[in-house]
Amino acid sequence: MDDAHALVPQGGETCSHANGLCSKTYTRHGVFGVTLWVDTCCNQAEVLEVMCQDLSALEVAAPASAWQRILASPVAVWVNETFTYRGAEGEAVEGRGSCLHVSPEWLRGHGNMPEKANSVEIYCWEHYKTWDLGGG
Repeated sequence: MDDAHALVPQGGETCSHANGLCSKTYTRHGVFGVTLWVDTCCNQAEVLEVMCQDLSALEVAAPASAWQRILASPVAVWVNETFTYRGAEGEAVEGRGSCLHVSPEWLRGHGNMPEKANSVEIYCWEHYKTWDLGGG
């Protein structure tokens, strides 16, 4: 099985990953047409509530045509309680903020999941909650 299909749950709603620096299990949810993969260490109900507010605010703020275009592509957001990945020199890097992952090769080379390519990753849920995105 290739990396692009390793994540697809077959009759389940979770996936797991370990990179030698941290180990994760994520639960899949759908909110506003966006797939959320939420770290099982996070309060699932809280993440869903906040993400519903923030995605609702984004839907209102974005031009309708832009929002429809976003939803027309597979959109995924990975939410972590915390996440540690391998830096350029092999050192442990504590993820901060969030990012858009583009390259499966970069992800693989830094001990992350290549399945996260073309998705947004929130590295630290507690930090994310301090950002006022206008959703609540």
